Amino acid sequence: EISACLVGSEMCIRDRHKRERWVMPLIQSIIPHQLIDGVEDPVSGIQLVERYQELIPESTVIQINNSGHYPHLETPKQVIEAVVNLTTRMV
Repeated sequence: EISACLVGSEMCIRDRHKRERWVMPLIQSIIPHQLIDGVEDPVSGIQLVERYQELIPESTVIQINNSGHYPHLETPKQVIEAVVNLTTRMV
């Protein structure tokens, strides 16, 4: 089974028992949410997007190219646009 962070890092293997705590609230949420992902992130890039979409197929996923683990710092304009779009849909 793949851990919550979806890669084979030591932390993920060590914390695999916390999977239900991390994943179930996302799956069961009735509140609109979206994943904003820097696809160049070697830890949680495209692998995270793929697994997230498997678990939550109706979810909104924003993939930001040329961005890594810190898209809010690397590509703030795209992150702000994604957040604004989500909050606009919620109103």
